[in-house]
Amino acid sequence: MNKEDIAYRVEQYLNGEIESADIYLEKPENAKEQFFYNTIKRLIRAYKLYSDDMKYKNDFILALRDYMIVFDDNFSWNKDDLLKDNSFGIIFDGIEKKYFATYDLPQGINDFFVRSAFLKDVDDFSQKTEANVLYSDYSDVIIVGAGTDAVDYKLISICHKGDIVVSQDYGVAAMALGKGAYAIHQSGKWYTDENIDQMLMERNLNKKARRGSHKNHIKGPRKRTEEDDVRFAQSFEKMIQTIIQIR
Repeated sequence: MNKEDIAYRVEQYLNGEIESADIYLEKPENAKEQFFYNTIKRLIRAYKLYSDDMKYKNDFILALRDYMIVFDDNFSWNKDDLLKDNSFGIIFDGIEKKYFATYDLPQGINDFFVRSAFLKDVDDFSQKTEANVLYSDYSDVIIVGAGTDAVDYKLISICHKGDIVVSQDYGVAAMALGKGAYAIHQSGKWYTDENIDQMLMERNLNKKARRGSHKNHIKGPRKRTEEDDVRFAQSFEKMIQTIIQIR
């Protein structure tokens, strides 16, 4: 995969010089290339949505920022008004006459976690993870680097209003709800604005109990069964139908 050639074609596409189909993407040969491939696919999808409806403006800018960081790409663009005074860390270089992206981290976020999420400073990544990588013909598989909470941070960074997040982590669910997304536990239980505070409180109490004596030790979850899968599928489908009716 020639990153420089792809970056050049992406710039042409965003400036209306070529069609998205002209951004030639070779079939990924390893996990890292799959990550790059998915980043481009997400950018193209987000740009198409924005082109059809202005409400997807922020989604597109966020996808563009992620692409620029992953590909280390600075580029020229003829739609300067869109990125003017944006809050996503995309900055215009008046000397080079190009845009570049920063991490634009909120205070308190460890830079290592974020760099891991974008596969920065990850040596021989492909060889270390190739055996454990999932591939899919119907969905995007995003490869996230090592680091505590790196997966959670990446998930929330690409989560948008109206998305569905499946997670057993109450903290992740709370952040997803805060972004206007829907969240569901692997058991099929829905997270809502009405129950999330109570669930977070219970999680905190469980943590305190685990840190206590062995007498208060809490066992881990039981082995998942086929009935659990059916229950989740039914609840998940119900959530989708509910969202469709709302829209």
